[in-house]
Amino acid sequence: MNKSESAIEIKAPAAPSPSDDHAGLGTRYMRGEIDRNSAILELAASFPTLKWQLMGMNSKNWDINRFMSNLGVLCSGERHAKLFVASVWDSEWPADHGMEFRVVDAISVWDVAHRASFLQWCHDPFWP
Repeated sequence: MNKSESAIEIKAPAAPSPSDDHAGLGTRYMRGEIDRNSAILELAASFPTLKWQLMGMNSKNWDINRFMSNLGVLCSGERHAKLFVASVWDSEWPADHGMEFRVVDAISVWDVAHRASFLQWCHDPFWP
């Protein structure tokens, strides 16, 4: 048996690139099509359990501390989603407040919609 017959070759599928019409947050942010506050609000709104918590927030009044204010009363999925959003907004914010976003813990409790939101960000990330 030669080397090529015995080796198992695993190739990851190529990630589709966003088209101009369906560019992700990262692409749109880097192009200047969306400002940092709008981008983070759109990211937060992509998580189903966070949509209701964004009522009254817009790009002009976005405040990470206000967004994170009710963290202690949330279910674990919401809590992980908020910690993720806070980590994207400011990677030091969770640690500065005695918290940590742990991706494996989050994935273990998130439903399909929440995992899809996270994976969409992974596909085209941004850090405002």
